[in-house]
Amino acid sequence: MIGRNKNEVFRFIKERIWKKLQSWSHKSLSKAGKETLIKAVLQALPSYAMSVFMIPNRTIDEIEKLLNAFWWGANSNKHKGIKWMRWERLAISKLEGGLGFKNLSSFNLAMLGKQAWRLLSNPNSLISRIYQAKYYPESSFLNTSLGHNPSYTWKSLWSTQHLLKNGIRWRLGNGNTIPVWGEPWVKYNDNYHCIHPHDPSNSQAFKVSDLMSNDKNGWNDVLINSLLDKDTSNRILNIPILNPRCEDKHIWKWNP
Repeated sequence: MIGRNKNEVFRFIKERIWKKLQSWSHKSLSKAGKETLIKAVLQALPSYAMSVFMIPNRTIDEIEKLLNAFWWGANSNKHKGIKWMRWERLAISKLEGGLGFKNLSSFNLAMLGKQAWRLLSNPNSLISRIYQAKYYPESSFLNTSLGHNPSYTWKSLWSTQHLLKNGIRWRLGNGNTIPVWGEPWVKYNDNYHCIHPHDPSNSQAFKVSDLMSNDKNGWNDVLINSLLDKDTSNRILNIPILNPRCEDKHIWKWNP
């Protein structure tokens, strides 16, 4: 059970890292050795918890302070050493001048986002059906609200909704499952955005397949021009319909 004091619940992560550090304190470690241990062992310890729960910021700050002290400090409890640089600077990629350590808050969001992606990409899985029945029976994960009295797991997954909206889009197939409104399927420059009807009073629940011609090999330009502004209509008419027998699919736009 996750109670009100989230920091106390997740204190075990900090304690496990602390015990690891104590077991290494007597060893003479080079900077390369410390870097390897931090990346391969210490930052891997909270991975499982971070893939299920949003770890409180206070807990993450305490963990990063431990890692920073271990990086700069001597291998002795008496001499802690001077912390010459903040952890935020060390957690920048090596290409940008940092050391490539994980930013644990971003890593936490990424792990939760991966689980939320599974809700979208595997809608028939047991966990997807449970969450849909409880939290968004009439909509999708991308459009649902947090809801009343949510579990902490759902609250953690829901917090990644904005990340998925920024990186997800539809791959057009037959258009039978893509709603015309409120879903990212039309490209604007380098991003995919949700579109809205030119006339809000005519915003009935169209699927993209309804905008296609009868043979599904082209677009119904008359209907599209009546529903949407000229710029959006031209963007849709320029989308090629490559395989109308293929199912629509959510894809990550940065995945080649």
